[in-house]
Amino acid sequence: MKTQLPLPTLQPELFATYSQAFRALGHPVRLQIFFFLVTKGDQGANVSEIKACVDIPDSTLSHHLDTLRQAELLFSTRCQRWIYCRVNTDMTRDLVRILTDCC
Repeated sequence: MKTQLPLPTLQPELFATYSQAFRALGHPVRLQIFFFLVTKGDQGANVSEIKACVDIPDSTLSHHLDTLRQAELLFSTRCQRWIYCRVNTDMTRDLVRILTDCC
Protein backbone atom coordinates (compact mmCIF):
# COMPACT_ATOMS: atom_id res chain seq x y z
CA MET A 1 0.00 0.00 0.00
CA LYS A 2 1.36 3.40 -0.99
CA THR A 3 1.36 6.00 1.76
CA GLN A 4 0.17 9.48 1.03
CA LEU A 5 2.88 12.11 1.23
CA PRO A 6 2.15 15.23 3.26
CA LEU A 7 1.91 18.50 1.39
CA PRO A 8 3.30 21.04 3.85
CA THR A 9 3.37 23.91 1.35
CA LEU A 10 -0.29 23.48 0.38
CA GLN A 11 -3.12 25.32 2.07
CA PRO A 12 -5.99 22.85 2.66
CA GLU A 13 -8.60 25.62 2.40
CA LEU A 14 -7.62 26.01 -1.27
CA PHE A 15 -8.18 22.35 -2.22
CA ALA A 16 -11.63 23.15 -3.66
CA THR A 17 -10.15 25.95 -5.78
CA TYR A 18 -7.38 23.71 -7.10
CA SER A 19 -9.83 20.90 -7.74
CA GLN A 20 -12.01 23.24 -9.82
CA ALA A 21 -8.96 24.31 -11.84
CA PHE A 22 -7.97 20.72 -12.61
CA ARG A 23 -11.57 19.95 -13.57
CA ALA A 24 -11.63 22.92 -15.94
CA LEU A 25 -8.46 21.69 -17.63
CA GLY A 26 -10.02 18.24 -18.04
CA HIS A 27 -11.89 19.28 -21.18
CA PRO A 28 -9.88 19.01 -24.44
CA VAL A 29 -10.99 22.40 -25.82
CA ARG A 30 -10.27 24.23 -22.57
CA LEU A 31 -6.87 22.55 -22.35
CA GLN A 32 -6.15 23.66 -25.92
CA ILE A 33 -7.19 27.24 -25.07
CA PHE A 34 -5.04 27.19 -21.93
CA PHE A 35 -1.97 25.88 -23.81
CA PHE A 36 -2.48 28.48 -26.54
CA LEU A 37 -2.61 31.28 -23.98
CA VAL A 38 0.46 29.96 -22.17
CA THR A 39 2.40 30.44 -25.42
CA LYS A 40 1.19 34.06 -25.58
CA GLY A 41 2.83 34.99 -22.27
CA ASP A 42 1.85 37.97 -20.14
CA GLN A 43 0.23 39.82 -23.04
CA GLY A 44 -2.26 37.05 -23.73
CA ALA A 45 -4.45 37.07 -26.82
CA ASN A 46 -7.74 38.57 -27.86
CA VAL A 47 -10.81 36.39 -28.18
CA SER A 48 -10.65 36.48 -32.00
CA GLU A 49 -7.16 34.96 -31.90
CA ILE A 50 -8.33 32.27 -29.50
CA LYS A 51 -11.33 31.53 -31.73
CA ALA A 52 -9.04 31.09 -34.73
CA CYS A 53 -6.95 28.64 -32.74
CA VAL A 54 -9.81 26.39 -31.59
CA ASP A 55 -12.31 27.01 -34.43
CA ILE A 56 -15.53 26.72 -32.40
CA PRO A 57 -18.70 28.87 -32.35
CA ASP A 58 -18.62 32.12 -30.38
CA SER A 59 -21.11 30.96 -27.75
CA THR A 60 -19.18 27.75 -27.12
CA LEU A 61 -15.92 29.66 -26.82
CA SER A 62 -17.53 32.09 -24.42
CA HIS A 63 -18.69 29.18 -22.24
CA HIS A 64 -15.19 27.65 -22.16
CA LEU A 65 -13.53 30.98 -21.37
CA ASP A 66 -16.03 31.57 -18.54
CA THR A 67 -15.25 28.15 -17.10
CA LEU A 68 -11.51 28.88 -17.18
CA ARG A 69 -12.07 32.30 -15.58
CA GLN A 70 -14.26 30.85 -12.82
CA ALA A 71 -11.53 28.29 -12.15
CA GLU A 72 -9.12 31.24 -11.74
CA LEU A 73 -6.94 30.00 -14.60
CA LEU A 74 -7.49 33.09 -16.79
CA PHE A 75 -7.78 36.81 -16.46
CA SER A 76 -9.61 38.86 -19.04
CA THR A 77 -9.56 42.58 -19.69
CA ARG A 78 -11.44 44.77 -22.11
CA CYS A 79 -9.54 47.23 -24.27
CA GLN A 80 -12.00 49.28 -26.32
CA ARG A 81 -14.03 46.67 -28.21
CA TRP A 82 -11.57 43.79 -27.71
CA ILE A 83 -11.38 41.31 -24.85
CA TYR A 84 -7.93 40.00 -24.04
CA CYS A 85 -7.33 36.83 -22.05
CA ARG A 86 -4.13 35.76 -20.31
CA VAL A 87 -3.12 32.94 -18.04
CA ASN A 88 -3.14 33.43 -14.27
CA THR A 89 0.50 32.57 -13.65
CA ASP A 90 0.09 32.33 -9.88
CA MET A 91 -2.61 29.67 -10.17
CA THR A 92 -0.60 27.84 -12.83
CA ARG A 93 2.46 27.77 -10.55
CA ASP A 94 0.32 26.47 -7.70
CA LEU A 95 -1.01 23.63 -9.85
CA VAL A 96 2.49 22.70 -11.01
CA ARG A 97 3.68 22.76 -7.41
CA ILE A 98 0.85 20.47 -6.37
CA LEU A 99 1.72 17.97 -9.07
CA THR A 100 5.45 18.05 -8.39
CA ASP A 101 5.07 17.86 -4.58
CA CYS A 102 2.89 14.76 -4.99
CA CYS A 103 5.32 12.87 -7.26
